[in-house]
Amino acid sequence: MVHQSFIFKHVSRGTTVLTDGWTGYKGLNSKGYHHIAKPIYDPKEASKIFPRVHRMFANLKFWLIGTHRWVSKRHLQNYLNEFAYRMNFRSSPISAFNYVLINAVLNKPRTYRGFTAGRKPRYVNPEIEPIPNYIKKYL
Repeated sequence: MVHQSFIFKHVSRGTTVLTDGWTGYKGLNSKGYHHIAKPIYDPKEASKIFPRVHRMFANLKFWLIGTHRWVSKRHLQNYLNEFAYRMNFRSSPISAFNYVLINAVLNKPRTYRGFTAGRKPRYVNPEIEPIPNYIKKYL
C-alpha cells in the first residue's frame, strides 16, 4: 500500500507507529514495526488523541492563509518545503541562516522553470554532507 511504503522508506523498523484506526496501516506489526492503532470514533476527539499532528496542520493552514492568502496546486510542494524548513529551524535562527548561506553557495541558482518543473531540488544538509573547508571557516 502507498501509505505503508511511505513508512517503510522514512521510518526505521522497530519504531512504534501510532496511527488512527484506518485499515490501510494494518500489517505493520508483521513488517517489523510496533503498530498501535487508536481508532477515532468522533472527529472532535481527534485533536485530543493526536494533538501535535493537528496543531501542525493548523499551523500550516494558518501560515498559508495568513502569509500567502492563496496557493496553487502547481506550487504546493514548494510551499510545503518552505513550511518544513521554517518548522525545522524555528528554534535556531543562526542555523537557519547558515543553512541558507551554505545552499546559496553550493547550489546553482534556480530558474522559474526549474522551480516549477516538478523535480525535487537538491538541498545540502550540513548535518549529513561534508561542508567544504572554504565554507567551514565561516561557520
